[in-house]
Amino acid sequence: HYSDLQLLHSFFCTEQEPLTVYDPDQRSQNSLSKPLFQQNGRFNLSANGTGMNDSMLFYFGNANWNKGKKFIYINNPDGTMRWIIPAGLHHTPHLALYNASTLKARIYKTASSVLFALGKGELLASGTFCVEDHIATAMEERFGISPGENYAVFTGTRGNTRKVVIATGRQTITHFIKIAISDKSSQLINNEANMLKELTKYDFTTLSLPRVTDPRINGTARLTNVKPAATIPAQKINDLHIRTLTELYSVSHETKGLSQSAAWKSISNNMDWMQREHELTNGLDELKTRRIIHLLRKLYNSLPTDLKIPVSVSHGDFTPWNMYCDVHRLYVYDWELSSNGIPMLFDLFHFVMQSQALIHHQSYPAIRAMINQTIRQPNVQRLIGKYNIDPELHYRMYLLFTVSYYLRLYMSETELLTQSHWMIDTWMDALEEVNSIA
Repeated sequence: HYSDLQLLHSFFCTEQEPLTVYDPDQRSQNSLSKPLFQQNGRFNLSANGTGMNDSMLFYFGNANWNKGKKFIYINNPDGTMRWIIPAGLHHTPHLALYNASTLKARIYKTASSVLFALGKGELLASGTFCVEDHIATAMEERFGISPGENYAVFTGTRGNTRKVVIATGRQTITHFIKIAISDKSSQLINNEANMLKELTKYDFTTLSLPRVTDPRINGTARLTNVKPAATIPAQKINDLHIRTLTELYSVSHETKGLSQSAAWKSISNNMDWMQREHELTNGLDELKTRRIIHLLRKLYNSLPTDLKIPVSVSHGDFTPWNMYCDVHRLYVYDWELSSNGIPMLFDLFHFVMQSQALIHHQSYPAIRAMINQTIRQPNVQRLIGKYNIDPELHYRMYLLFTVSYYLRLYMSETELLTQSHWMIDTWMDALEEVNSIA
């Protein structure tokens, strides 16, 4: 896939270096949506086709070449690369990037561990490639991978916010290195590093956070692995989730006019952007998109902007796949979308909405019922009383904030994932409901 070659160029080469692909079987050519410069069976990913030389070769195809350092890759269901792993490992560093607890996931983890331990990890591979030794060594030095460390590369989700994540360590994975491959992903990684540096000043009793261990930011951050030795399922809101939010609120709460909050400023910016004409070329349903924009505008105009509301730090993507849980603590990672000045309960709403829609494939009425049930929990009711939270107003703000952010993102993408279409349908039903009772 063309996006994979773009990613490999960003990962293995500096900005000025070309990525030249030797592809005698035309395996990549047949699957590309965009052309590459071609010369003698090689494809160049540089901007102008210059720099064709044998010192910058990336070998894609016949696994028997064995020139340079060999890697295996494991694809997503859509055929794009998901994991890249140095060949010959007897450990499974890529599983540190695999937070799933379904039966299928557990079977995959067990099979991976057995095959890698036997030196047969390539049986799981979708393919292999080699890069010149000096390119692989330069990449490892550039991203702080020490000699003797095992590592695996997660290639991220396609789109404008895509980034590379390297899991690295010796016998166990101790760190994750996040690498931006776009201006937007660089902003997100910087935001996460800055938020974590601020929050790790506090001695939380329930919340555990990654620590930033590399002072270099600028699109690259090295974070500690917070996964505990033993985990328990955390796919539904429980007491630990509420205690975690309680701790966050205790160190960051303040009262602001609705229109002065960081959330409202983001909403207004997104609403202004969506007012302009945008051509949809990525399969996004135009009628649904226009309807959602209309419903967002209606909800936006209905809210009392002079009202004062309690705000705090929000994780921004508080979901089961961004946390681990044991009997005492919640270990939360991926703080890229975190922000201060966000109406309270946003993370709670987001956890239920995302997990019910994307994991359990529930309809919106079932999701709304689960949100109402969660709000009625005694610990949540205590938060509502302590900070004088209006749950219905905050839920409407959550929908405005989240849907306007992601819809703008989706409208800007060249390709959409299937899950994006699922969320579009859920959001439209949610907006129809809250507008009908406004």
